Amino acid sequence: LASAFMSMQLAATSLGLASMWVSAFRNPKVEKKTKELLGIPEYLEIFEMMAVGYTDMNPSPKKVKDLSEVIHYNRADNY
Repeated sequence: LASAFMSMQLAATSLGLASMWVSAFRNPKVEKKTKELLGIPEYLEIFEMMAVGYTDMNPSPKKVKDLSEVIHYNRADNY
């Protein structure tokens, strides 16, 4: 499932969508309420879920180190 969810998240991002992997279903109370909310029959088991949609957040650019600071040739140095 992890590979499938990662691929789905990458696909959503490529379409300009946001996604969130929801993985709280080992808790019986959470699973029961989710099944009630979504109309999922009791005999089915929820393993994972993903919310996909448009976000109203605009994340700030991530600070990234220059490659010269993170590439090391033939030794561990420059820490």
